Amino acid sequence: PYRIVDDVGGAFAMGCTAGCIWNLGKGIVVSHSGMFRAPKSERLIGGFRLLSKRAPILGGSFALWGGIFSMTDCIITLTRNK
Repeated sequence: PYRIVDDVGGAFAMGCTAGCIWNLGKGIVVSHSGMFRAPKSERLIGGFRLLSKRAPILGGSFALWGGIFSMTDCIITLTRNK
């Protein structure tokens, strides 16, 4: 059981890290209005705005998948008695 909590926390951290990198890059390239190239004055601000909105969502998705994997692994281990 303690392994499930540990894996969920690790998966959340990995998801947030990947989400920070991905959403910062996407926010720098795409403007707030949806244009492909953001104006130079809004690139970094748009990147941090998108990062703060979307990175925790990706982290939560990773944590959910990590929790499901760990629970399944623990149930199979318990069932097989190994």
